[in-house]
Amino acid sequence: MKKIVKFIRVFISHSVVKNSAVVMSGSMVSNILAYLYHVVVGRILGPQQYGELAALISLFYILNVPSTVVQTILTKFFSVLRATNKPGEVKHLSIHALKIMVTAAIIGVVVVAISVDAVSSFLRINSKVNFYWLYFMFALYFIGIVPLSITQAYQKFLAQSVLSAIGMTLRLVFAALAAPFGVAMILMSNVVANIISLVTYALPLKFLFRIKATTLTLSRKRTIGYSVPTFITTLAIAALYNQDVLLVKHFFTSADAGIYSSLSVLGKVIFYTSSAITFVLFPVIAERKELKRSHTRLVGASLISVASLSLILTIIYFLFPTFIVHMLYGASYDAAVPYVGIFGVFISFFALDNIMFSICLAAEKVGVWVFGLLAGIAQFGAIWLYHGTIQTVITANIFVAATLFVTLLVYYTHAPTSE
Repeated sequence: MKKIVKFIRVFISHSVVKNSAVVMSGSMVSNILAYLYHVVVGRILGPQQYGELAALISLFYILNVPSTVVQTILTKFFSVLRATNKPGEVKHLSIHALKIMVTAAIIGVVVVAISVDAVSSFLRINSKVNFYWLYFMFALYFIGIVPLSITQAYQKFLAQSVLSAIGMTLRLVFAALAAPFGVAMILMSNVVANIISLVTYALPLKFLFRIKATTLTLSRKRTIGYSVPTFITTLAIAALYNQDVLLVKHFFTSADAGIYSSLSVLGKVIFYTSSAITFVLFPVIAERKELKRSHTRLVGASLISVASLSLILTIIYFLFPTFIVHMLYGASYDAAVPYVGIFGVFISFFALDNIMFSICLAAEKVGVWVFGLLAGIAQFGAIWLYHGTIQTVITANIFVAATLFVTLLVYYTHAPTSE
């Protein structure tokens, strides 16, 4: 008994556990606000228009692949520079990254103009102006990745949690006011919220303003050798998380696409609940890897925590699907009830996949990109060939996600780290 009590005390006092609790608390607030956002706009717009908005938001997440890639890479190397006590190089890297990202965001407008006809036709969305508002949302978030990455690398998790909650509050309030006027006004309101959020992220990084920038000592070989596979891996994660919604929007009716989108949002409760652990774990493992310290026990404890949280929420989904759907979306989404529990199974495996990807990238086991790419292709092919019902789509998702998790476990155990 004494050993159990001692273990619990040590576990609770661990910095990763405490920081995860902080991030999880902040995430819970942000997630509640995010789900209120979907509940409010979903009820006001109805299944058909909400299906359009959900498809656009899924496209936003896929567009955000560059943001996630850059955040992963910057957080990794900001963590390395923090571990080796080089704040001047942190400032140099942040300034350089901001210049590149602003330039890329401006060039991206041309890409949108070229591709908007094809994308709007594939998703069967008539209003092309919505894609431009969606891009402005992405561009602002993309630029904001720099301060977010520094905040994460310096493990300022409380500040990050507070600012995230503020950003979601703004998004919810503005969207609630805009929703009666349609999808375009909701997207415009999100752009305004992102502008304000970008400004607030400068607050916890005031210490950098007093530091003189110094030349980077990171080798080009290490940077490129890490960045390229990280890009492919992050693209695969985004595809696994979002392409099913886009394919359903393409193959199914607008009403069915709205039902599936509601399932996707409900399932993401599981993912976001466990994502706090992933967010905290990445810079800690990256720092330990740089200092050549072991992180095996940390990985095991994190996987058990994610699996436990996911299992509890999935059981709740199986037991009370009608209550959950009615609470968030109302009776007009009753068609989603039979699928709530099984969709939770898919997202549970995906949450485990996601943390394994993060662990491998933090430890510089960059060969993980191969498995992510193959899984993304497998999911796309399975849904493209077998999309008779919503049940069929979810079953394909579960098979791909479960197989991927087992594969990643084997890879992590046996793969060497890159140098």
